[in-house]
Amino acid sequence: MTAPLWVVETDRLGYAYRKEDANLALDGVDLRIAPGEYLLVCGASGSGKSTLCRTFNGLIPHFYGGRLHGDVRVAGKSTAEQSVAGLFERVGMVFQNPETQLFNSSVAREIAFGLESLGLPRADIQKRIFATAQILNLSELLERNPQELSGGEQQLAAIAAVLAIGPQLLVLAEGSGTSWTLNGPEGSLWSRDGRPCGITRRFWDRS
Repeated sequence: MTAPLWVVETDRLGYAYRKEDANLALDGVDLRIAPGEYLLVCGASGSGKSTLCRTFNGLIPHFYGGRLHGDVRVAGKSTAEQSVAGLFERVGMVFQNPETQLFNSSVAREIAFGLESLGLPRADIQKRIFATAQILNLSELLERNPQELSGGEQQLAAIAAVLAIGPQLLVLAEGSGTSWTLNGPEGSLWSRDGRPCGITRRFWDRS
């Protein structure tokens, strides 16, 4: 099977949060993101950055409703024809406030949660927990309660929980206000204290 040319592709994408609203949060967005490519979306508050991200993982339109026109395709498949759950393995999103994504009693349990929902064998789950923690320098925090971590540590814990699943697309919302940056041809993630957290383009083999 030939791999899709684009990880994400939008055609004349438009969206309003209320069907009767004439003001569009997105209007005529054409976008192509290739495998291995990094894209920074920036703009003023209210310009539609978060709205655009929500179309990638199906939260728009399946959760928010509203009025959507145009098309959004992830790995060649329209998000309108897939459920949010169906996009779970394809698109991983870390929100602006990561503590809202963290609700388990430990970082290890946080990373395991999404893997368990996929029905992976326990041995595979443990392997991914430890491998992800090692890559992100979180091994010493695995037994810590996420709510007791610093803001930067919470961000890394949220990223770890998403990366362990192995999404084809990683969306880091509001990156300018967080404690990490993306750098390098292989997608390394660096914390502000200078620690490298080498994230590769394809974290887990899907074969």
